Amino acid sequence: MRAGILCLVVPAFCITSAFVAEATDCLSLYDYDNSKPPEVDQSFYSEDEDMTTYKLTIHSTNQQLVPTLLSIPRKKGGPFPVIILLHGYGGDKEGAMEVAGPLAQYGYACAAIDAQYHGERQREGKDMYSADTNETINAFVQTIVDVRRLIDHLETRTDVDGSQIGLAGGSMGGLLGAIAAGVEKRIDVPVLMVGGGNMQILVGQSQLGQVQKIRAELERTGRTVGQVAMELECIDPINFVDRISPRPLLMINGFKDDIVPTASNRALYAKAKEPKKIIWYNTGHDVPMEKAARNAMFWFEKHLKHKFYLQTWFHLLIIVAVAVPVLLYIYRRTSSTKSQ
Repeated sequence: MRAGILCLVVPAFCITSAFVAEATDCLSLYDYDNSKPPEVDQSFYSEDEDMTTYKLTIHSTNQQLVPTLLSIPRKKGGPFPVIILLHGYGGDKEGAMEVAGPLAQYGYACAAIDAQYHGERQREGKDMYSADTNETINAFVQTIVDVRRLIDHLETRTDVDGSQIGLAGGSMGGLLGAIAAGVEKRIDVPVLMVGGGNMQILVGQSQLGQVQKIRAELERTGRTVGQVAMELECIDPINFVDRISPRPLLMINGFKDDIVPTASNRALYAKAKEPKKIIWYNTGHDVPMEKAARNAMFWFEKHLKHKFYLQTWFHLLIIVAVAVPVLLYIYRRTSSTKSQ
């Protein structure tokens, strides 16, 4: 909390440095009774040549019913590793599941929930991003616990491999994903797209319309961004991202992002520990999704399936098998020419 006090005295301190609140001070917020899996209602949702999708309703904490979509590849080879997809602000589980088809082709199941106050969980007058910091904190914490209850359920299924769990979150989903992966060790491989950390930067600089409204409300009520950032310490991704290590973290960001500002991207990456990688695109918040998805897929294949290690050795063996006879042939021809 000491750095939070400094923010009030020297506001610039927070622009270049994250709050130093220990994540352990906040971890109890994300505790829940995990003595048994959640009750889950399941029904058929859709099917195509790549996957079968089910609609789940997960009975989470605080009597929350969490609408969820779960896709299972139709190809042989299960149980399948599963990727949890977290949508952005204003999005929903259906939007997040747009990438489930390509992932199914590579042998991944996918699961996506509606975050609090999104999709089927929308409530009049309620918003995930609010000038009422208690409302924002409760919404973030509830969504993280919902993700953990989803994992509790995935571990009970026979069609997915609950010991191989990846996570891909975009924008708000990237913020949530950093916290979820920091809190929940069962998330093996997180990918954060256009995510960031440091609430001083996020609240103070984001050009997202709702955040601009929050700043206007703060000005009207005489509160400061520094005060709000202090209040939001326990949902600031920067206070959790270092807990992801030694699991591999991939971040994908745009150099010109003003929604999740570039300074917050850099701050989050700087706080993360190895192994980590960041990929930058010369764009704003809308990074090229095809390329970003390809990089995310490579990360999952390499670190979740460990597939590319095997492929790399296989390719080297092929190269050696082809190259050695060719080099011997060239050597013999050269030797034969010289002897003539």
